[in-house]
Amino acid sequence: MFLCYLQFKTSVYRRILLHWTLVQLEFYQADKGAMFASASLLCSARIYWIYSKIVWMKFFYLKLKSFHNQRYSMWVRL
Repeated sequence: MFLCYLQFKTSVYRRILLHWTLVQLEFYQADKGAMFASASLLCSARIYWIYSKIVWMKFFYLKLKSFHNQRYSMWVRL
């Protein structure tokens, strides 16, 4: 009796696991296009982040350079 119950329990677990696996595979097939889209979106977001960092670094470099030039021109005028 206990062995029969154990076999039934493991078969139920197997069915649940198989069903879950099939559902996951269906979702994977359905979302494959969405996954590629999200990967490209993530890549474009990363590129935008890098571009914004470069722009800010260039802005601060130009500000620093202009500040340095102002100080240098002030010393030359004296």
